[in-house]
Amino acid sequence: MALYDYRMKGDALLSWPSPHNGQGLTTLRLSYDGRLLFSGARKNDHVHCWDLRKGSLLSSFWRDASSNQRLGIDLDPAGRYLATGRREGGEGRKSGALVYDLSTGQEVGGLGPVEDTASDVSFHPYAGLVAVGMGERHFDEEEGEKGEGGEEMVVEKATVRRRSGVRLFQVPLAGGRRGEVGEGGGGE
Repeated sequence: MALYDYRMKGDALLSWPSPHNGQGLTTLRLSYDGRLLFSGARKNDHVHCWDLRKGSLLSSFWRDASSNQRLGIDLDPAGRYLATGRREGGEGRKSGALVYDLSTGQEVGGLGPVEDTASDVSFHPYAGLVAVGMGERHFDEEEGEKGEGGEEMVVEKATVRRRSGVRLFQVPLAGGRRGEVGEGGGGE
């Protein structure tokens, strides 16, 4: 991962050789003041927050990202909260997006449940709404025939089940200030 100034030719201004243990970057988000860069990668359970003034890692925010699927991130309009998508919580458990307070680094809530992986999140620029995109492809598997060495091979069926959609959550605006996530539940 590297940061360049398009007005200058040559080397990168800042460079991080392997910011997510070599996993492919899938999402980047600059803070509104341009001082912070947030990054997420495939099969990497953390969103990293980088200080662009120093080029150093400030903090990391946990999420379940155990697949190759892209999971989005967004900042609320005031730049106080980070929301990130995440995979399902396990068999029979629903998924949802996670919300972190950037001033404390603490998880302050979730947006969900949703029926499948919370693949993306987006704060409305001035209303107290957050959109959570959900879905991933599911392949039906069936037992196949024996391979050359006698090992059992799994053959995927031609059918692919897709569950996808968008769910809107109303987010209370604490103290009447725009963009702040307060306590309370979400709704569709």
